[in-house]
This record gives sequence, structure tokens and C-alpha cells, in this order.
Amino acid sequence: GVKRVMTLMFPALLGVSVNQLNLLLSTLFASFLPTGSVSWLYYAERLMEFPSGGFGVALATVVLPHLSRHRATADTLAFSQTVDWGLRWVLLVAFPAAIGLGMMAGPLIVTLFMYQSGHFDVEDALMTQKALWAYAPGVLGFMVAKVLASAYYACQDIKTPVKIAIVTVLVNVLGNLAFVSSFAHQGLAMATSLSALFNATTLGILLLRRRMMTPEPGWVQYLLRLLASGGMMIAGLCYFSPALSHWVAWSTPERIAHLVGLIAMSMVLYATTLWISGLRKHHLLQPLQVQVAEK
Repeated sequence: GVKRVMTLMFPALLGVSVNQLNLLLSTLFASFLPTGSVSWLYYAERLMEFPSGGFGVALATVVLPHLSRHRATADTLAFSQTVDWGLRWVLLVAFPAAIGLGMMAGPLIVTLFMYQSGHFDVEDALMTQKALWAYAPGVLGFMVAKVLASAYYACQDIKTPVKIAIVTVLVNVLGNLAFVSSFAHQGLAMATSLSALFNATTLGILLLRRRMMTPEPGWVQYLLRLLASGGMMIAGLCYFSPALSHWVAWSTPERIAHLVGLIAMSMVLYATTLWISGLRKHHLLQPLQVQVAEK
């Protein structure tokens, strides 16, 4: 048993660390760009990793033991429903997170990193903002991939995520080479996001082809609800968020107050639109709620 765990563990490390490896490669490419490029990417990465490393990892940790139990009992229906449930939950959080990072990139960076000491100036804020704009779509890929990879690990299929991870790294390298000349450090962030979306999409397609997951009814309606709620977030932020020059001129307490207010407003708009469109609590508790009831 110990030998089997050791055999599975080391390939799995590559499968789960593909995103970090891509970020490391982007940093390597950035070291050949103008001074400051590595730092701009680093600050943007910290903000991009917050939702992915927080909620994405937590949800994958919750889903994995359920998937492993269903695999052990050969309950393919419950296995598929759990993957479907995890995917809906991760999109529920990843979608507004990506919108928030993209729409509020400047205010977030100025509030968190720009202090009176002057080590992080306006140019640094603008350059970091460009990187975060490019990283924001990748949040969807990062978070979705963590949940989908759990389905393979529950089946003790380590080879498939590793093979996909290797191809994902190649996609990232090719993207870096293609975008860096035109977009500099922002191009490196674009390549990272593209590779993350490729990783998640490939994991999902193979799950469907192998019939490890069959989408539950209502996906089209669910995605339309997310799009409508995200649209309300975007409209609210466009209307109420001040220009970046105001954020630079404000003191730190003023920046924090305005930032907290915008985040709260965005959460209210997103949740309210979801509720108006018909999303209810019981939609998000299945199938785990059903599984507990059956026990």
C-alpha cells in the first residue's frame, strides 16, 4: 500500500502543480523584459491566486472524499452528480471573482500595494493592472481544473491529468513566445490564462467522453443566470467605480472604505440577480444533501 501511494504521489504532484509551473515559466520569461516586469507579474499573481487558492482548493478538498467513496462503491450516478455539483459551485464563485479582478484591477492594486513610501508608484500600478486584466479570465480555468482533476484522482487515474499537464505547459510556453513580443509582461499573463483554460477544458472534455460525468438538466438556464448576474456586476462597477486617478489621490483609509463598499455592492447585485432569476438554496445543496438523506 505504501509503495502504491508513493507511485501515485509523485506524478500527481506534477498534475496539481501545473499552474504554479506555468507561473514560474512566465517569471523566467519576464526576467528578460524591462526592469519591473517580474514584480508586476508577481503582484498580479498574488491577487489572482487568492480566489483560486482559497475557494478552489477548499471545494476540491470537499469533493474528493465523496468522489472516492462513490468510485469505491461503483455508484456511477452519484459520482457524476457530485462532479456536476462541484462544477456548478466553482463556477458560481469563479465567474464573479474573474469579473471582480478584471473590473477592479486598478483599485485593488492601488489600495493593497501603493503606499506613501513611493516604492510602488503610479507606473507600477498601471503595469500591474495590465497583468491582472490578462490573469482574470484564467481564474475560471484555475478553479475549474482543481475540481475536475479531483474526479481523476478519485479513480486513481494519475496518468491522464499528468499528460494534460505536460501539454498545458507546452501551450503556455508557445503562448509566451507568441505574445511576449507584442504585449511584453501582459502577454505572459495572457499565455498563463490561456493555458489554464486549456487545462480545464481538456479535463472536462475527457470526463464527458469517458462518461465519468453526465451533465445534469438545467445547465443552460444556470449559465444564463450566471451571465445575467455577472452583467449586473459589470454595470454596477462601471457606474459607481471612480476613475483610477481618484484612487491614487485618496488616502489609504479612503481607498479601503471605497473598495469595501464596491465589493459589498457587487456581491449584493450578483446575489440579488441570481435570486430574481430563480436560483434557490436547494439548487446548490444537491446532490450532497440527497446523499446524506439517503444514508
